Amino acid sequence: MSTLRHPDPDRRMGRRADRGHGSLMRVLVRVLVLAWLACTSSASADEFRPAYLQLEQRDPESWDVLWKVPAIDESTVLRLRPVFPVGTEVTEPIRSTYASGAAVQRWRIRVPGGLAGKS
Repeated sequence: MSTLRHPDPDRRMGRRADRGHGSLMRVLVRVLVLAWLACTSSASADEFRPAYLQLEQRDPESWDVLWKVPAIDESTVLRLRPVFPVGTEVTEPIRSTYASGAAVQRWRIRVPGGLAGKS
């Protein structure tokens, strides 16, 4: 009984190399498709933009308040407000502006006895 051999062993090896190259290409295409899907799906994710509160102390009982909240436009603003201790009074009216996707509000408050130890 004789064994059948391929007439050209190099050609047989070449086919194996082609198969290896083909599987490499399939893997590469899959990776590229997954990367593309990851990029496009993250583009449709919800955006998270936090609010920002800054207090600058003027004297032991008064502070300048800077409050930035996300906004679509001047009239569509996220309805968040900082809460200060009971007895806090506004000593300068709130001034509002809109800039770069945020409503920016500034005002001055007075907290009798200061903020230390209060919640």
